[in-house]
Amino acid sequence: MSPSCSAYAEDAIRQHGWVLGWIMTFDRFGHEGTEAQHTANGVLYRGDKLKAIDEIKHNDFWWAATQETTSSQLLQAGQTDLAMATMNLPSQVSVISDETLRATGKTLLKTGVPDQSAIVFVALWMRNKNPSDALLGALALLETGKASACAALLDTLVNAENVSNDEKVIAFFAQGLAFRKRDLFSAAAGAFHKAMDLTSDKSVLDLIRAYYVEAKLKADEWPAAAKEVENIQTSTAKAIRREMTEDLPWRSPALSGTMSALLPGSGQVYCGRYQEGFWAFVVCGVFAFASYEAFDHDLGWVGGATTLTGLSWYSGNIYGAISAAHKHNSREKDQRISNWIDRLGVQPGNGTLKIMLRFQF
Repeated sequence: MSPSCSAYAEDAIRQHGWVLGWIMTFDRFGHEGTEAQHTANGVLYRGDKLKAIDEIKHNDFWWAATQETTSSQLLQAGQTDLAMATMNLPSQVSVISDETLRATGKTLLKTGVPDQSAIVFVALWMRNKNPSDALLGALALLETGKASACAALLDTLVNAENVSNDEKVIAFFAQGLAFRKRDLFSAAAGAFHKAMDLTSDKSVLDLIRAYYVEAKLKADEWPAAAKEVENIQTSTAKAIRREMTEDLPWRSPALSGTMSALLPGSGQVYCGRYQEGFWAFVVCGVFAFASYEAFDHDLGWVGGATTLTGLSWYSGNIYGAISAAHKHNSREKDQRISNWIDRLGVQPGNGTLKIMLRFQF
């Protein structure tokens, strides 16, 4: 597992205090080695060993408050990034013609050097306020992963005076992609909706609508997503709309935790984690028996040690059962959403934006 159990314990105690951090540590002991079978956190190589990623955020997501970046904070950070980019421009750029710079920027973008291309197009936009330069600059920034700078650049574009309706459609769509890359799905849905309001082209509208549906689903706004799917007149969309009314195979966290409190490991079994459930039952049983034997033979200090350790395992077992139910529900929801957006034709990268910019790119 990555991080190691010792590093995980240190982080858990630092973030959540001694009591809860200690319980989370024993939950980690309980699911170590099996977590990769049930989640999609990813894997990595450390030396010649394959490690399953299992961080604190993967085990406290269902209750711990997280400090999320807002769309306004993202735009503010992006303005700073744009200012830094223009400050680093070579002095020779000021004497190069717009046509030469534009051709250079397109070549850099096509040949896989988006970071330099972005600087060129941002400079062109600052110089002449040509909307096509801003759009290509936004694409280049997205290609480099600079979502904040992309969103900020497009924010200045949509508020400019010489921007056509079609260019605003692409700009709002690209801004939605930037918010999407930073997991700001509510803000992404808002940008996609603005793009939808501005276009009358049915093919473009359905394309953007699919991204809007994805954003609403990932923002846990399923009713709004289902309502918008009804407006996509395809057999695939109709089938997805029917599936949205079906109940997911949820697991109750309260029931799972109660089951493992009464019979260690049973909550994990209820969530389909049979190996974890088996070992929780065995380990808790061993320490309970050891404590009984120790006190029965007047070995108080041994009984105290085994009781403390056993209670740690028992508490971790309850926490793990509750967490397992939340993980199960999250996994089922993510798999369902992933299936729907794949069938709606939503691309994972910037392919759709490149299609919209095909006459300029």
